[in-house]
Amino acid sequence: MQLRLLRQDQEISDATLALLRFENDGGKDIVRQDYQEPLTVEFTGRTVIGVEVPDANPADLVGMLTRNGGGLRHDGGRLFLPKVPLNKRNHFKLLVLLSGPERTPEARAAPPAAPGL
Repeated sequence: MQLRLLRQDQEISDATLALLRFENDGGKDIVRQDYQEPLTVEFTGRTVIGVEVPDANPADLVGMLTRNGGGLRHDGGRLFLPKVPLNKRNHFKLLVLLSGPERTPEARAAPPAAPGL
């Protein structure tokens, strides 16, 4: 069986999907001021082609993550997440489409820098 992955009628070579889950499982709510800078996820040796939000609790997190001008963005192998508030037990998932050499992607994320969270 041979499969081809297309995005906007263009074939994606060496495509992979990564599912990322972000959750506040701490004892305090995370507010925008807790972030010193937006979160960045780096996929070493890969290129981010696109990203979707397939799940969020509460649902209004989707709008905060995808709003024009201030939402999710990517450049090369980096994915930049906006500063979104996360109350206790709030979470969201990101489905990231990657291309590049066929190997296991290494994802690194810088955590929020707020003390005690």
